[in-house]
Amino acid sequence: MKYETLELLIDGKWTTGTSDKSQDVINPATEQVLGTLPHASTADLNAALAVADKGFQTCPKTPRL
Repeated sequence: MKYETLELLIDGKWTTGTSDKSQDVINPATEQVLGTLPHASTADLNAALAVADKGFQTCPKTPRL
């Protein structure tokens, strides 16, 4: 089994990130490479935090059922 493309989900969009760094995901039983996981850069993390903050600001204003 091999993973399809692994990406970061930031603001509802899939991205490979902007760090140009990645890491292999290895099956410990077989030592087979299952896929490559992108590393998030500081810019990626800041973008994700900004979107999360926006969500937290919106949440209290959302009517409860």
